[in-house]
Amino acid sequence: MESNSEEDLMPGQPPVAPQPEFEPAVPAPEAEPVATAPVEPTAPMEIPAAEARAQESPKTETNTNTWPPIPEKAPASPLLRHPWFLLLVALAAAVVLDLVSYKQQPGIQWALFVVLAIGGSLLAAFIEKRSVPAGSYVLAGMLGVSGILTLFRGEGYTVMSLVLFGLVALVLLAGSFLNGQWARFRVREYVLSALDASLSALIGLPIGLTDGSKNLPTDQAADHKRGRRAAAAVIRGVLISLPLLFIFALLLGSADLVFGEQLKGLVSWLSPKNLEDVLRQLAIILVLTWALFGVLWMLITHTDKRKVPELDEPLIKPFLGLTESAIVLISLNLLFAAFLLVQFRYFFAGQANITLQGFTYAEYARRGFFELLAAAFIAWLLHYALSSLTKREKGAQRFLFSLLASLLILQVGLVLVSAFQRLSLYEQAYGFTRDRLVAHVMMVFLGLVLLSSMLLEWTHSLKRMALVLFIALFAFSLTLSALNVDSLIAHRTMDRAINGEEFDPTYLVNFLNGEDAVPTLFRYYDDPTLPKELKDTLGKVLACRQARQTEDEKASNWTGWTWPRMRANTLYADHASALASYRMTRQEDSLGFLLGDTWVSCVDPGN
Repeated sequence: MESNSEEDLMPGQPPVAPQPEFEPAVPAPEAEPVATAPVEPTAPMEIPAAEARAQESPKTETNTNTWPPIPEKAPASPLLRHPWFLLLVALAAAVVLDLVSYKQQPGIQWALFVVLAIGGSLLAAFIEKRSVPAGSYVLAGMLGVSGILTLFRGEGYTVMSLVLFGLVALVLLAGSFLNGQWARFRVREYVLSALDASLSALIGLPIGLTDGSKNLPTDQAADHKRGRRAAAAVIRGVLISLPLLFIFALLLGSADLVFGEQLKGLVSWLSPKNLEDVLRQLAIILVLTWALFGVLWMLITHTDKRKVPELDEPLIKPFLGLTESAIVLISLNLLFAAFLLVQFRYFFAGQANITLQGFTYAEYARRGFFELLAAAFIAWLLHYALSSLTKREKGAQRFLFSLLASLLILQVGLVLVSAFQRLSLYEQAYGFTRDRLVAHVMMVFLGLVLLSSMLLEWTHSLKRMALVLFIALFAFSLTLSALNVDSLIAHRTMDRAINGEEFDPTYLVNFLNGEDAVPTLFRYYDDPTLPKELKDTLGKVLACRQARQTEDEKASNWTGWTWPRMRANTLYADHASALASYRMTRQEDSLGFLLGDTWVSCVDPGN
């Protein structure tokens, strides 16, 4: 009889299957795919272009149409690996600059500063293991050329233009040292680089020595520790050496009187009368070290990122309509056209016009000369401003604006030609001076800048104006160096004297106070065809210049070396016997010569 028969079950109770004593776990079977009818393939769902780009590009991609590019999270500036070594570099440069500049005659200082700036920057990059791009080497080369040229020219305007270019180049190098993008900088980057360098010189040292030292990677943290240990070792070595040097110097100085006297000479700067100078120099060295380290910190930590995007946007969004700008340009064009038409004969008739109008050369040349230059410069600035602030969405609007602006620039160019003509007449009448010759050269370069401005306007590249001005400044300084301004003036002055025109020998003494003109003057002095009276006058000029140069040399040393000064001293020595025949006379407590009707003082014995 089966125990599980239907009769044994309770009414309504379901049958129970027999359960084994142990049942191993069995994984549940996977669901079988449900068979479906074949479906026609459908086209993929279209995704908007903006979403597709967002899906394809990583989230960190920046918008290159904006300046500066804004990443989602700005990366932190890299930290210095060896700040203490850079501090030693800055200190060494500061000591050298102080030694060659403090109470020294001007000579090698600027060239040495440029060399130290370039060398210190490259050394800092080497210490910090940073790569310097080719563009920065090009800029450093231009800077080096301008600095070295100051050793070969002594004329004031030439040296000033070389130094001015050097300062601008240093600003660009400070702002683009590790990215090499200085050639793409606009005016705003020039200004921002100067501000960044100034601020870094003030705050860079404390930040560079302390910033982030606790959060450095392992290798950089080890470098920091090694740097601190090396600096501490140097300080300990100096502190230990000083008392030992003092003790042994006393013993050796007592043992040998000659050696003792030499030691006294070496430490004479520690006497109370020199203590003020020593403290002042120490203060200068500390300030220079602070500033130089700050700039080096900026070079290494803030110039490695690309700063200028391919697509440029204006600093100030254009807000002037074409109507307003067109009215301004048309008005100015009409004014300049009327001015040129009415006074055309006055501009270009030259000496015939002077005769008709009764003007002297000076009146003709000076009448409105500086006003014309000012008008040309203001018109150029106005074009630059209007081009930046005028809205020109359509091609016809851009064409009309460029046409009106170009017409204005062309008329401004004619005004420059007029100014050039006036100055030429003045030089024909009264000869060359530094101011006149440099103004002549400057007008040529101003005309080239105006031409470049017009070309940039038509090519819609006016943002490159900063590069044009930078290159023009470099070319201007090189041109003045090649012309040798003082030598050219001396040459023209002597030619005028030989041809019987008015001769002012006092200008050769009092105003050509560099030594660039000396070789030219000696070339005329040695010319056997030079009339005797003119040769005697020129001999007095050279004797007077020699006396002044001798007085200057007494107070100078090797830091005042320049090529023109060395060459002049050689020529003075070669002609010493000839120049000694020109005896100076005393008048009003000074020694000098009577050149024409003018007394020229050469040496003041009281000073």
